[in-house]
Amino acid sequence: MGKETYKEDRIGTLPQKLLNRRQKVAERLHAEKEAMRQPTWLRELKRTMLTPERFLAAVRDKGEMLKHIPEALRTEELCLAAVQQDGRMLEYVPETLKSEALCLSAVRQNNEAIQYVPQVFRENMEKALKNNDTTPVDK
Repeated sequence: MGKETYKEDRIGTLPQKLLNRRQKVAERLHAEKEAMRQPTWLRELKRTMLTPERFLAAVRDKGEMLKHIPEALRTEELCLAAVQQDGRMLEYVPETLKSEALCLSAVRQNNEAIQYVPQVFRENMEKALKNNDTTPVDK
């Protein structure tokens, strides 16, 4: 009787152990998939090597790298470099950093960026585009 009870106890806990293991494997696979979505240069660098200078160099090389940089680390200089490379990156510029000059740089680089310009600047941007002007329009 002792052997049967022992076997039943082990069999009863076996499915839960398998579920726990399956859950851990699924979580690990999900984390690996998420890591693979990041650009290679970001995956390979250690956190201690991620410096503002490296971010700036990456964004100057390819503006779309801005969307892979954590929002808390995006600076005005970094965002300006990104929109000068690709105006559509204005979409990824934090609202607090969207100045009229930065928006104008984005729109000048790619007029599709107008859709990401805050409403407060949009009228001036549209006037500048209509006049083919590259300087901000005073209110």
